[in-house]
Amino acid sequence: MEDLKKEWEILHGDNEKYERYSLLIKLACILVTLSLIIFSANIILSLFIIAIFWGQEAIWKTFQERLCERILVLEKALGSDSQSLPQSFQFYSEWIKNKPSTSGVIKAYAKNALKPTVIYPYIILMLLPLIIASI
Repeated sequence: MEDLKKEWEILHGDNEKYERYSLLIKLACILVTLSLIIFSANIILSLFIIAIFWGQEAIWKTFQERLCERILVLEKALGSDSQSLPQSFQFYSEWIKNKPSTSGVIKAYAKNALKPTVIYPYIILMLLPLIIASI
């Protein structure tokens, strides 16, 4: 049981770090987009670069989601009186057993890219160069 608690603490800390890094990806995208606008970069290039940041965050959030899935397994086990507790420190082994196909991974990236907390601010940043170019 102590190993499960320790694993929960480690994964929770990592989950919080992923959230902070996700915000850094957004901030970097905002700064790069502003730089592209200031230096009158090509609109297609600007949209492509923003899309790269958006895709990177979707990949990042997909991995974070895997951490959350394991955290939920641990929380369920820690909240039960069951004797059939999951084995601790099996994050990667469990993931490999349940690893999705390539198309499944791509679907997970797309699903995470469309979450409101991920899609913001990318849609706005993609519209900004288009709006400025039309002025």
